[in-house]
Amino acid sequence: MKRGLYLFGSFLLVFIGIGITINTTGVFIEALSRMRGFSLSSVAFIFSVGALVNMAGAVVVGSLLNRYDHRPVMAVSILLLGGGMMLYAACDRIWHFYLVALITGSGTAGSHLIPATMFVTRWFSRRRGLAMAAVLAGNGLGGLVFNPLTQYLIETNPLSMPFGYQSAYILGGAAVIAVCLPTAMLLRLPAEEEGGHREVRAKDEAHPSAQNLAPALAPSLGSAAPLIHSGGDADGAGKHANLGEALRTGHYWCLAAMMLGVSSVFMGINQHLFGHFTISLGIPPGIASRLVGVMMGMMVPGILLAGTFTDRLGIRPSLSLFGLCLVGSLSFLPFVGTFGWAIVFVLIYGFFNVIQTVFPPLIVGSRFGETYYPAVFGSLIVAQTLGAAFGPFIIGWVYDRTGSYNPALLGAAALLAVSVSLGWGVAGAGRRRVREAV
Repeated sequence: MKRGLYLFGSFLLVFIGIGITINTTGVFIEALSRMRGFSLSSVAFIFSVGALVNMAGAVVVGSLLNRYDHRPVMAVSILLLGGGMMLYAACDRIWHFYLVALITGSGTAGSHLIPATMFVTRWFSRRRGLAMAAVLAGNGLGGLVFNPLTQYLIETNPLSMPFGYQSAYILGGAAVIAVCLPTAMLLRLPAEEEGGHREVRAKDEAHPSAQNLAPALAPSLGSAAPLIHSGGDADGAGKHANLGEALRTGHYWCLAAMMLGVSSVFMGINQHLFGHFTISLGIPPGIASRLVGVMMGMMVPGILLAGTFTDRLGIRPSLSLFGLCLVGSLSFLPFVGTFGWAIVFVLIYGFFNVIQTVFPPLIVGSRFGETYYPAVFGSLIVAQTLGAAFGPFIIGWVYDRTGSYNPALLGAAALLAVSVSLGWGVAGAGRRRVREAV
């Protein structure tokens, strides 16, 4: 029961945090461009600025979560993210949006993905893939709910602001603070349930798996930490590797390259798909927002299936299946010319569009262990965020200069194929085996 509550709390962080602040960006890009007359690339660069700040913040937040109580770290992050989103409503010029993006970017890392996956990694050993999938399903559900809702708020302007997008920004930011802040304050780690941070840290330092790890990144998880094993770890660091040890492995850098490539495609397509439907195909904005919402909603069964597959078959076979189907569907997008085929695309692409969310956290836990997970995964968020920063901008830049999304879409499909191949190599050939440490 207790784990179920923590699972639901982690789900809420992803559902609200990512669903409102990231998954609705495509709707805001189109609205700002249409209402303010900004170019697509200049509006997309707002997200790029925030992502670049988040890139640095992810490393800091990962280290802070390893060393200190997560609650003040998350509280500050959530206030920055939600408050910054509300400040977007006060912006008049494009550079005003860039300045506010420095605030929202500062709060992104500690608000949802890193802490949510940290809770799953610490609380679950067996069937971790399914637990991770259940939490990350909030990503798709958030897109399903908040894309059409954001478009509705922009059209109806319930706060009677000069522009409808201002109402959407204010209400969205307020919802982030109202839901995520109390959720973060209620969530606990196993270490805290067992009697406190200091006592568990002492047990960790006595544990054999922690004897040679850097003291600067002392863990907050006790000696009952689960060990996860996977085959083919020839050049990998030992289990429970700290950040310094992980950085010295080829697996780390291949995984970083995979996350960079997949993230650039994931965020680029997600943020421009609404514009592609409305501009290239002439689909009305209200219907286009629902299509994008359906695409993200399809991620929910896709994520759950991916989590089940990784538990039963291993990470590599699951990644191969989802990667192949995702590359195939994305390659098909430039040839979509009717509303009917657009529906087919969002159903297929959305279902398999889970590579960025499900597989990196599982690969990190499998390769480098759980004790230093926040620091290692937080550092890899740098690569993921770098891709997220430039993917949307590059696609917008290509469109501004060619008048078509198709060249960027075909390039994105090729980049995705290369990125999945890198992840396949890092994932290892063996089926994931879990045992409890003694």
